[in-house]
Amino acid sequence: MSVASALKFPRPVIPDFDQPSGGRDNRYRLDEAFDGLHPAMPVPLSLAGIPESEHPLQQDWSHLIDLMQTKFEECREIKSQAEEQDKRVSELLDRVRDDIRAARERVAAAEAYAQDVETQAETRIKALEERAASAQAYAMDVQKRAEAMVKAAEERAAAAEERARLAETWLSRVYETISGECSAKPDAASAA
Repeated sequence: MSVASALKFPRPVIPDFDQPSGGRDNRYRLDEAFDGLHPAMPVPLSLAGIPESEHPLQQDWSHLIDLMQTKFEECREIKSQAEEQDKRVSELLDRVRDDIRAARERVAAAEAYAQDVETQAETRIKALEERAASAQAYAMDVQKRAEAMVKAAEERAAAAEERARLAETWLSRVYETISGECSAKPDAASAA
């Protein structure tokens, strides 16, 4: 009979986490699975004459404890790394949120500036259109006044020409009268 088979250790009953447990919550914690094992529980030794420190199962238990401590240390390290990574991801997300917020603010400022420029451009275009319309109205008024002045000048020129023609007619008649009178007197004097 071997040493391992000679010892009878109670085997812990580990619940099946996938099977329902008659109305109990299936979410067992790891320590509930090992409720029957307590570090202070004495390990029964049935082999007489073998010191406890030299017993092969004592070394197995020691190795198991060392292995568990190593695994717990690895778990703590993984948890620490996960927390650090979570912190870095959180910081990165905060930076991304800040960048998105800043980009939205820049977009809003650019849109407001573009709206302001568009409003100013529309105001200036409207003012230029009003000035162009005013200049066109003024040009039309000037043209009308110029046409009226030209017409008045033409009428005055026509009246002046008419007066000059009448004056020439009168001068011609006066000349003829004077010539006729002057030439008739010497004949009348010689006849007398």
